[in-house]
Amino acid sequence: MIVHALLLLLATASFLALCMATPRGAVIGHGLARKQTANLRPIGWGLIALAFAIACAWFGPGRGVILFLGYATVGGAIVVALANRH
Repeated sequence: MIVHALLLLLATASFLALCMATPRGAVIGHGLARKQTANLRPIGWGLIALAFAIACAWFGPGRGVILFLGYATVGGAIVVALANRH
């Protein structure tokens, strides 16, 4: 059960980092410095890779890929909801 929560947390954090790496900083409403956005991109992709590796190692390659894609979808939806709040 804790692995599921970890995968959701990693997926949400990875998409949040990638969303913040845009020039306008969609979640906080204003852009970040160029150095900060340059650091957030590899962090976001690294967290995605880590979540994928944990899912495949824990559940096997078949179920791990499916669970990773599911949690990535939910994590992305959470970040989109945060970015579009008014």
